[in-house]
Amino acid sequence: MRMKATVTGAIAVAAAAMVVLSGCSSSNTATTSSSAVASGSGSAAETGAADAEGKRACVMLPDADSSSRWENGDRPALQKGFEEAGYEVDIQNALNDTGKYATLADQQLTKGCSVMLLVDLNGAGVQVATKAKAQGIPVIAYDRPIKGADLYISFDNFKVGELQGQMIVDAMKKAGTDIPTASIVYVGGDPTDGNAKQFHDGADKTLKAAGMTAPAFETPGAWDATKSGVAFEQAYTALAGKVDAVWAANDINAGA
Repeated sequence: MRMKATVTGAIAVAAAAMVVLSGCSSSNTATTSSSAVASGSGSAAETGAADAEGKRACVMLPDADSSSRWENGDRPALQKGFEEAGYEVDIQNALNDTGKYATLADQQLTKGCSVMLLVDLNGAGVQVATKAKAQGIPVIAYDRPIKGADLYISFDNFKVGELQGQMIVDAMKKAGTDIPTASIVYVGGDPTDGNAKQFHDGADKTLKAAGMTAPAFETPGAWDATKSGVAFEQAYTALAGKVDAVWAANDINAGA
């Protein structure tokens, strides 16, 4: 519930910010964490609601499989946040299909958008952002960075990775495992997602600070339970079953 409230507040403020951006021309990209945006949610959201009357927010979600969050958490939070800021909202989900992503976004642009909020899907968000910007529509890159976006809203993903790594360090210490000699497997996220590298680098920093020289095995990375499961099986076989810990980038990978 805390995360959902934070996202809702962040979007309300982002929507208010887009009212200002829509009246300005700027080549600068603002990068901000969702918690920082949410901290200023009060009067800015109210001002945005007044100024945004009659405007339309177009939202593209990436899929429904890599995480349950997109439909169960983010969709209602985004809907609520934009509506509270005075926007009519059109939310579409590409269902992990880059072609569908482009088609749905084109349909949104044809109907008209005052602002576009895009969660990137394997680079598809870049082309959509370029089209939107050409029409003078401000673009929010949500959760995943997109080149050329006016605003990037996400968590501090490097810090998330550090916390993930620290959980492994704490667990190995509790189990009496020698970290410098431990066999640790990395099951990362999709390399086309800019957040995946931040999660990886944060966890890697923490584990190396605790004494790990390098992971014993690192999978190619994916936001896909089947692919991540198969990749781990390959790691387990290659290591002859000697695995002391696994760093997994998200719940889907961890479950697999």
